[in-house]
Amino acid sequence: MSLKPLIGTFGGAGIVANGVNNDAPGITAAFGGTDIGWVAQQGAQYFIDSWDAVMPVGKNLLIEPGCTFHIKNATLYLMGEVELPTERQVFILEGTGKVVGLRSLTPEMFGAQKDTATDAAFIQQAHDCLEASGAALGGPMELRLLSREYKLHAPIFLRPTQTFSLTLRGAGVMNDGTRLIASSDAAHPWSGQAGQALVNLTATALPNADGAYTETRIESLGLVWNAGGCATGLRLTGGDPLKPSLLQDVFIQDFEVGLHLSDARMWSIQRFGIWAEHRQNALGCLIDGGSGDCSFHDGQLTMKLATGSRALRVAAGSGEWVAGLRFNGVIFYHADRGAEIHTVGSGKVGDVWFNPGCQFEGDNEVAGVGAARVASLQADGGTIDNVNFNGVYVSGFAAQQPAVEMVATGTGAINDVSLVANWFVGVQGPVISAFNANGLIVANNRFREVNATNMLQFSLAKRIVVCGNTLFQAQAVLTNGAQIEATCDDFVVADNVFKKPINNLAGTSASRIVANNV
Repeated sequence: MSLKPLIGTFGGAGIVANGVNNDAPGITAAFGGTDIGWVAQQGAQYFIDSWDAVMPVGKNLLIEPGCTFHIKNATLYLMGEVELPTERQVFILEGTGKVVGLRSLTPEMFGAQKDTATDAAFIQQAHDCLEASGAALGGPMELRLLSREYKLHAPIFLRPTQTFSLTLRGAGVMNDGTRLIASSDAAHPWSGQAGQALVNLTATALPNADGAYTETRIESLGLVWNAGGCATGLRLTGGDPLKPSLLQDVFIQDFEVGLHLSDARMWSIQRFGIWAEHRQNALGCLIDGGSGDCSFHDGQLTMKLATGSRALRVAAGSGEWVAGLRFNGVIFYHADRGAEIHTVGSGKVGDVWFNPGCQFEGDNEVAGVGAARVASLQADGGTIDNVNFNGVYVSGFAAQQPAVEMVATGTGAINDVSLVANWFVGVQGPVISAFNANGLIVANNRFREVNATNMLQFSLAKRIVVCGNTLFQAQAVLTNGAQIEATCDDFVVADNVFKKPINNLAGTSASRIVANNV
C-alpha cells in the first residue's frame, strides 16, 4: 500500500504543517477521502486548534520520527491503524487537548525526557488520553513506562472504570528497570496536597453498568522516595466485586507509608517488596476504610528496627469493616511490630489469615521499641474476629514484650483467634498473651528457646483450647509453660509437652480442664 503525504489541500481545506496554521479541517477532509494510507512526514508540525480532527476506522497513518501534532483545546481522533514512535515526542497537548484512539501510550510520546522535572505531567497526559480512548472504544488500555527513572514532583492519578481497563506496565524492577522517583528541589518542589500518594489509583464502578467489571493491572516497576513531602508510595482505592485487580512485580522503597489499601476490594498483590530500612517510624502496608477480599503472595515487608516501625497495619473505625485478607509466603522483616490489627468505635476486622510460608523475622540482639513484636490485636471498641496464624515461622525477638498480644478494652471484643502449627524460636518475653479475648485455639505449635516468666498467659479470657504444643529448651530460662488467671473460664489445656508448670489460678472444674500435660 502506497502512503500519501499528509499535506496539501483537501476538500477546500489546507494542511500546512508549519505549527502555526490550523490544520484540523484539512486533516479531517483528507481522512474523509478515498485514500486509505497516509504518512505524517519527518519535520511536519501539525496544529489542531479548537476543532476536532478525525481519522476514521479503515484508514492507516504512519507517523515518522520528528513529526509532531500540537493539539490545543481539541481532540485528535485516530480510530484507524497507526504506527508511530514510542520513545520520542509525537503529541503536544495544550488546554483541553487530547488524542483518542490509541490503546498503548508512553509518556515519551507527550514529551517526557530523561533527567527532566516534568515527568508527572506527561504520565498524566498519557493516562488521560487512554481514559478518553476507553470511554470511546472500551477494552484494554496500556500506559507503558520505559526502562529509566521518572522524576515526579507531583502525584499521578489513575482512574480505571468498567469502560477503561488499565494496565500500568514498567520495564522491570532490576537496576535497569523502571523507577518512579518522588523528587523535590528548589526549582520544582513537591506539589502534591497533604495525604496524596505518589501514585493514586481509584477504580470506580460507573452508574448503570450492570454486570460489568474493572480490570486493572500495575506491574514491573519501582516506586522510590527521594525527597519532598510525599508520604505514601501507592494508594489503591476501589476495585471490582467479582474479578481481582492485579499488582505484581512491584517494589516500594523508603516512604512513610509504602502501600495503602483504602476501601480497596479484590486486589491480588504478588511478588512484591516494600522496604523502609532508612525510614524512622515507617509503615509498610496500611489497610483500612472498608478494604477486603485481598490476597498477598510471595512478598517482603522490610522495616527499620527500633524506630517504631510497623510492617502491616489493619484498621477499622466506626462504620468500617475490613474483611477477607490472605497472606501467603509473605516475610515481615525487622519491624518493631509485624502485624497490627486495631478497631475503634463500631469498626470490624475479620477473616484474616497468615498462611504457611509467612515469616516474622526479628533480631536476637536488637530489642526494638513499642509493644508486641509479631502481632498486636487491639480492640478499643469494635470487633476483631477470625484471625488465623497457621504454619507461620517466628524467629528472633529480643524485647521483653509478648510476641503475639490480644487486648480488648471498653466495648471492644476479640473472638476466635487461632494459632496452629507455627514455629516460635528465640522469643524473649511471653509468646502469646491474651486479655479479654474469647475463642482462642493454640494448637500443635513448636516453641524453642523462650526466655520469659510465662510462655503463654491468659487473663479474662474464655473458650480457650491449648493442646498438642511442644517446647524445647536448652539454655533459655522459662518459669511457666502457661499461666491462667482466675478471671478465665471455659478452657482446656491438655496434651502439651512443656516440661514446665501450668500455673492455673482459675482452678479446675467441668469447664476448666488442665490434663495430660508433660
